[in-house]
Amino acid sequence: MSSHDEEYQRLFRLQYEMIDRLKAESMTVQFVLTGLMQQLAQTSEGKEIVRSAFDFAFDQAIPHATAENTPGIHYATTAVGLLEHWRKMLAL
Repeated sequence: MSSHDEEYQRLFRLQYEMIDRLKAESMTVQFVLTGLMQQLAQTSEGKEIVRSAFDFAFDQAIPHATAENTPGIHYATTAVGLLEHWRKMLAL
């Protein structure tokens, strides 16, 4: 194996480790946010706060998800789907 191949494998492993860490960090944030939203949604005032936060997030994500030739349209479309999933999960 050439040194070029070894360097390529090393960089590939490093990239994989970085992606894996980002996935773990994202999952951690999702767990914390879900827990916070569940706690807030247990009261009528908290439920309204969570509902407002979702409305704001939808207002931000939908224009990006529906605009033509927008960089990051895939991420915005995924965000809209996740927002809808969380909204249903929290029964908002």
